[in-house]
Amino acid sequence: MEKSANSGHSISSAKAKVDELRKEVLRKQSIKKLYTTKDGFMALLGRDKYNKTVRPRLGSDRKFAVEIKRLWNRAVAENDSPLADGVNDLAALDARKAKQKLKDFGITLADCVDYYIAHAIPAAGLVSVEEAMGIFYEIQKEKNLSASSADKSHTNYATYYKPFVEHFKERDLISLTPKDAQQYFKKRGSNWGNTHWNSQRNYLSRFWRSLAKNNYCSSEVDPFLKLPYKKVKSVRASTKVSEPKVVEQYFRFVEKDCERYPSKYTELALMTLTFFCGIRVEEVSRCFWDELNKDAEPLKTNPDDWTTWELIVWADKEKTSTVKVNPVPENAQAWLTLCQKHCGEKFTREGWRVKMQKLRRKFGEKTGIKLHQNTARHSWTSYHLAKYNDESLTASRLGHGEEASTLRSTYRAGMSPSKADAYFNIFPKLEEERRKREEEEARQEAIDLGFLEPEASNAK
Repeated sequence: MEKSANSGHSISSAKAKVDELRKEVLRKQSIKKLYTTKDGFMALLGRDKYNKTVRPRLGSDRKFAVEIKRLWNRAVAENDSPLADGVNDLAALDARKAKQKLKDFGITLADCVDYYIAHAIPAAGLVSVEEAMGIFYEIQKEKNLSASSADKSHTNYATYYKPFVEHFKERDLISLTPKDAQQYFKKRGSNWGNTHWNSQRNYLSRFWRSLAKNNYCSSEVDPFLKLPYKKVKSVRASTKVSEPKVVEQYFRFVEKDCERYPSKYTELALMTLTFFCGIRVEEVSRCFWDELNKDAEPLKTNPDDWTTWELIVWADKEKTSTVKVNPVPENAQAWLTLCQKHCGEKFTREGWRVKMQKLRRKFGEKTGIKLHQNTARHSWTSYHLAKYNDESLTASRLGHGEEASTLRSTYRAGMSPSKADAYFNIFPKLEEERRKREEEEARQEAIDLGFLEPEASNAK
């Protein structure tokens, strides 16, 4: 009996195995890769008559598995399946039915085939939901993201992704439909609050978009896009937004601390970029001072919040993998000028997360005011929106693209323009004193020149 080299299996047994598998698989595809499992080798062959993925185990003998791969790929190339004739008859019948259904829509069968090839046959290959999640986390690690985004031991995985994987597990990623997503949310989300519902939607949609960018699925058929956002009351959102007076008090507290301990200027720089520029803390921790442009060109679109200072957060440092330009307002420029000479190449130093927690705790112990860990981002968003009244602009600065619905559902707190002005006019102590002196000198000059009555001046 003919045997493959160095193998206990015969070539004829490999042929018999392939003939057996050909009968099981209706929609065949070439074997691109042999997967190693704890039980040996496995291969993806295509789909059966129930449209389920066929992934048989091929034993622990590598030579035998390789021979099966060779014979299978030859059979697929030659289309020599015993079922070929029957399938062709059925295909002709299906084609006639499909043409009849498409007649009223002005769409050809070729159009449907093109759409299917573009969206349902991913260039990177078919993967299950479980496999896709593993790939997603590898992508997150390659971007050098924080543990909250790249480590499965983090609570974010257990909260947002693990139940999803356990629910769908072996399902092909591309087989998920909006109906599947709706049913999953209906089953899992009966006890979710509106904020948690929105977070679940955002996390899973982010997962899908990441896989789409890497050619495992299509962004155009994201099953989570049709899930509605739940309305979040502004009172609920505003619990994470601090009043301008509180933010000023916090900055004064840290500013005074810096005078005694200059190393804390790095914490003050991080606070400045998060409170006044809308940059995520994780992004700040990966940014360098030389990425701060102090001579920015005017934008053609000329948005209201443009300044001559800007910090570009590159795609490899940004949570959503898009380049983000963040203007640095005048008050933030003053704070950063104060900090830079005391800092190194980066805006932060080792252990910044723990150090920020300690600062908030010390501030709370001294003032009795408890600051939420996300208060900077929520405060900036609410005051930026109140100041410029442009949801798309604020969403863009946040890195949400055009997802203004995320802005409305998660952040908006209904702050007044006057509070927004007070918020973006929080300056370092010395700079504030200098500005007051200049304002008073300008007012006195106006009185001396007769442009302003003393009474009017006193009234102000």
